[in-house]
Parts: sequence; structure tokens; C-alpha cells
Amino acid sequence: MGFLLKWTVIVGIFGGFIYYMNKIHADKERETQAQLSPYNDQIARYLNKKSVANGRIAAKGNVIFVNEKTRKLDKFSDYTISPYNQPQSPDEVDSVVLHNCEYVQVATYSNGSKALQQACSFTVVHVASGVWSSWGEFKGTMPAAEIKRKRGSTTDELGGKAIYSFFDAGGLVTRKTAPQ
Repeated sequence: MGFLLKWTVIVGIFGGFIYYMNKIHADKERETQAQLSPYNDQIARYLNKKSVANGRIAAKGNVIFVNEKTRKLDKFSDYTISPYNQPQSPDEVDSVVLHNCEYVQVATYSNGSKALQQACSFTVVHVASGVWSSWGEFKGTMPAAEIKRKRGSTTDELGGKAIYSFFDAGGLVTRKTAPQ
């Protein structure tokens, strides 16, 4: 009987820990969505298309990233940009980086899992003027040539994010210091 009681306590503690961690994650996600909601309410205004640029125009000022398929704002923490390029309110958005991303299989590993490379098309929208500037498609870095996992593990291997290729091409003008 003591053995069964010990295992019941262990399972109960473990289950409680899992519940607690899931609750923290859900609360954090709810908080993030509440923070993004005022920006999502303004998406139609941000994406008001008045003209198309002949060349590439970089995103500058306070920048947000919007998924082209869902027309929803991405979390600010999803991208490595200066905090000085992140708006503090929905009225401070200067540029939108509209992106459409997918993972493309570029190889198959010996254990059967897929080697995936991210490919994204980017369009920069200047909110005040309504000018859209297409930047075309960028690819992330290739995934590892070889993975070392146990046989039977079929977790796909991802390469680097395409947004960094977009940044390297000059798609985002960053502010290094706080605005004056």
C-alpha cells in the first residue's frame, strides 16, 4: 500500500507541475494577445494601399511585422530588432513589414526526417503615405547537412529564419539610440 501511495503522490506532484506550467504559458499568451489587440484593430489603416513604389523602400521608424495570410500582428518578441524601432502605441507605427513565410523541404535525412529551409516574401508598407514596396523572396540559411539523432527520431530540422536575409539586404533601417 505504501508503494501505491508514494506513486500517487509523485504522479500528483508531476501533474500539478505540468498544470502550473501550462497555466503560466496560457496566461502569458493571453497577456500578449491583449497587448497586440489595439494594433490588430488598426491593421486596415496600416495596410491602406495608395501606391506602389518602383524600387525597394526600407522599413524605418517604428516597425511592426504582419503575417500576410492572417493579417495579424506578430509578437514583438518574434524579431530581433531594436526596442527603439518598436512602437509604444498603435498611433506610433511608421512602417509595416508584411510577410508570407513557409518552410520548403530541401533534403531528407538518413533517419527520414526533413531538412527544411524557410522562404519568405516581404513587402514594406509606409503607413503615412500608403506606399507599398515589394522586396521579393528571401531564404533563410540551409539546415544542417547532417543530424545526429537516434534512429527513429523524425523531428524535422529547420534552417535559419529568412527575416535575417531581409535585414542583411537593407530591408530595415534601425535606430541605434533612443529617439530625441
